Amino acid sequence: MTKTINDQVAGFDTTNVESSQEGWGREEQRDPVIPKPRGKSKVLTASFESRLTPVEEGMGAVDAYMEKLDQRVKGLEADIAETHEEVLDALNKLGESNRLDLQALRDEFMVKVARSRDVHQREINSLLMQLEEARGDLALCKKAVQPHPWWNPKTKELRQYA
Repeated sequence: MTKTINDQVAGFDTTNVESSQEGWGREEQRDPVIPKPRGKSKVLTASFESRLTPVEEGMGAVDAYMEKLDQRVKGLEADIAETHEEVLDALNKLGESNRLDLQALRDEFMVKVARSRDVHQREINSLLMQLEEARGDLALCKKAVQPHPWWNPKTKELRQYA
């Protein structure tokens, strides 16, 4: 069973401490001839020492645990920094790979566009040549269908010009 501070203090002799409200906490004037009682303070000190030892051991254990935690945190921070660098390297490699792939696709597309442009240009040129030939043929046909100036459509004979 643990005792409260008031219970512990109540067990000690307080004859040399003034108990009036005006002088709380002040010691009375002592007769220098009468020695100060020291036996109870040794017991009190020993009692505090016995209570303080587990607290110190507990604080030592907490300090060791905190040191381990600090080392783990430092290790985790180093791992995080290393992982961060690895992720950045992987992203840079992936970005470079994607850039190269995109460049290759762009180049391939541009080659196909150039080929298609050449094919279409040749077809357009061929159509233009055919159109020119058709124009020439049309002109010949028009000329052939036009009546000849010496032709007389009424008599269906050629006129003679002298």
